Amino acid sequence: MIKEISIDEFMGAIKKLPSNERREHWLGWLDEYDEPGFYNRLAGQNRSAKYAYNHMASAGMLLWLIEVAGVKKNLIKLAESDSDQLTNVHQKSAAIRKRVPWGVLERALWRPSE
Repeated sequence: MIKEISIDEFMGAIKKLPSNERREHWLGWLDEYDEPGFYNRLAGQNRSAKYAYNHMASAGMLLWLIEVAGVKKNLIKLAESDSDQLTNVHQKSAAIRKRVPWGVLERALWRPSE
């Protein structure tokens, strides 16, 4: 079994990306991921980075991350186009993740030369 990326490892990868408001939002959102925090999450669940990515409900946050991570531009355009067809924030985010699933982002963040 392949080791799952932890929230701390995910935060480390995001910290290496260009600094801006979206990066800080990602880091703030992930910083309390194992505690109730602002979002009243269940504490002590020890969630993975994949789980967190799959539960982000902001199209803008997802599009920023996949773009600066270096995901192929054609996939980003398709993801954005699919998302733009919807109005519900969860559906918009799901449309982006359908085009750019965790494995694609993971490769972009940790194996950019492939």
